[in-house]
Amino acid sequence: HLLPFLGIYQYHGLVGIVTEWMNNGSLHSLIHEHQLYPELPFPLCISILLDVAKGLHHLHSLESTLCHCSLKPSNVLLDVKYRAKISDYGLTNWRKQQLRSDLQSCHQRNCQDLVYLSPEILGGGLPSQEGDIYSFGILCWESLSRRKPFEGQTTLLDVLRGICNSLRPGMSEKFIPSNLPERNRLLHLIALCWHQEPDYRP
Repeated sequence: HLLPFLGIYQYHGLVGIVTEWMNNGSLHSLIHEHQLYPELPFPLCISILLDVAKGLHHLHSLESTLCHCSLKPSNVLLDVKYRAKISDYGLTNWRKQQLRSDLQSCHQRNCQDLVYLSPEILGGGLPSQEGDIYSFGILCWESLSRRKPFEGQTTLLDVLRGICNSLRPGMSEKFIPSNLPERNRLLHLIALCWHQEPDYRP
């Protein structure tokens, strides 16, 4: 459930990671490209989220415990059978530096990915497994609602301040359909994942 690294390449000063080819692109495309994917069948959605949960569990169970620090739909890639694999993991130190830079300049440029970060990390805390679980909660909500978190809500800076004060995406039927199987249990799980207190997260 983790996308293996096959190598590293360098080109004109840019460094990249080589991985296996994932035929069906990213979860982000599956969720948001409505013309390409008019429907996202519930069983497929749950299967993908289960793959992500297993990948995250594996990452967190390694002897030298790893945090992902950037779990979001664009970092979940789908193979030919729509099995999901997590990409861009194992870059914790680089992410810490990147995060510092993003937080300092988020009012100047679009740092939409910051909405996947937990309140404690936005507040200056270190990346953590609990932070990854928070991100997983946001990713679940986005997959089930097929909307971007906090879309259309004031400025990004206001949203980030709100997250630190318990603001979360909407759970109403406007966002998560009322006919969704096991809706209440799923919403309860999501609410636990993005709980304000890290210790309450599963």
